[in-house]
Amino acid sequence: MKKIFLLACGALGFTFASVQAQELGVGIGLVSFGEPSYENYQGKDLGNGFGARAYYNQKMLPLISFRPEVAYEKKSKDYGDYSMINVSGNLVVGISVPGIAEVYGGAGIGYDFITVEPKVGSSDTGNTLVWNALAGAKFSLIPLCSIYVEPRYVGIIGEEKDAAKVAGIGRFELFAGVAFGF
Repeated sequence: MKKIFLLACGALGFTFASVQAQELGVGIGLVSFGEPSYENYQGKDLGNGFGARAYYNQKMLPLISFRPEVAYEKKSKDYGDYSMINVSGNLVVGISVPGIAEVYGGAGIGYDFITVEPKVGSSDTGNTLVWNALAGAKFSLIPLCSIYVEPRYVGIIGEEKDAAKVAGIGRFELFAGVAFGF
């Protein structure tokens, strides 16, 4: 395990030390929160919420990049507020037509930090390991600036536990935003 960790750290260090295309992106979107067993048991439907996402994209190879991300997602209902912070890392493969568009897809793992604040009663928090699959298209506006649209699916790894049962398991997301290259 130690050798794998050292190898991974070395690969990431080499990746970030190399001179490759880099990008920062920000976006907003719609989040369709899941309906996990705990919510179904209580007969509550979470429905759609709002989200904001930021990412840093670092090319590793001509078609492959590593993309750490952070997102904030929120849903308010008459019985309470659900909020989630997601931190994830994705490997993304993209094919581009220079100066016009890029189509990409990828997958990765992340961690959800969940807070449930009911209108009545005490707050509940939890966290869970998640996986995600994403696809998207990016369109150039001007050199080094593009707009993107990106649907994704986020699912839980392992068992549901604590507050993870009450928000966001198996959610679909649709984000759109602006990306800046440098």
